[in-house]
Amino acid sequence: MYNFFIILFSLIAVILAFLDLANKINIDIPPYNYIDNAILIIFTVYYFTRLIISQNKKRFFKENIFDLIAIIPFSSFFRVTRLFRALKLIKLTRLFKLIRLLAFLEKLKKNTRNFLYTNGFIYLIYANLITITAGSFSIYFFEK
Repeated sequence: MYNFFIILFSLIAVILAFLDLANKINIDIPPYNYIDNAILIIFTVYYFTRLIISQNKKRFFKENIFDLIAIIPFSSFFRVTRLFRALKLIKLTRLFKLIRLLAFLEKLKKNTRNFLYTNGFIYLIYANLITITAGSFSIYFFEK
C-alpha cells in the first residue's frame, strides 16, 4: 500500500510538471502550488527517513541521487530569477523543471518496478493478459 501511494504521488507530480512545461497550468498559483508543495514535503520526509534508516549513507546517497534531485524546490529557488527576465534566464528555469520531471519519472519507474515485483504481482498481470488474449482468440476462432 505504501508503494502505491508513492507511485500515485510521483504520477501526480509528473502530470503537474508536464502541464506546467506545456503552459497548460501555472504551477505557481493555487491550487497547483499547494499540491506541488504537499508532494514535495511528502517526498522530502520519505527521502530523509530512508537516509536516516539506511546502514550505508554514502551508498544510499549515490543510489538515490534522482530522489534528491526530485525534492529540490526549484520553484522557490528560481523566484529570484524573475528579476532577470530581460536577460532570458527564465529558460533556465524550464530546463531545471525538466530535470526535476526526469527525476520524478525515474522515481516513478523505480517505485512501479518495486510495486510490480512485490509478491509476484507482475506474474498475475502476465497471466491475466495471456488469459484475455487466449480467450479473445478462441471466441474469434469459434464464432467467426
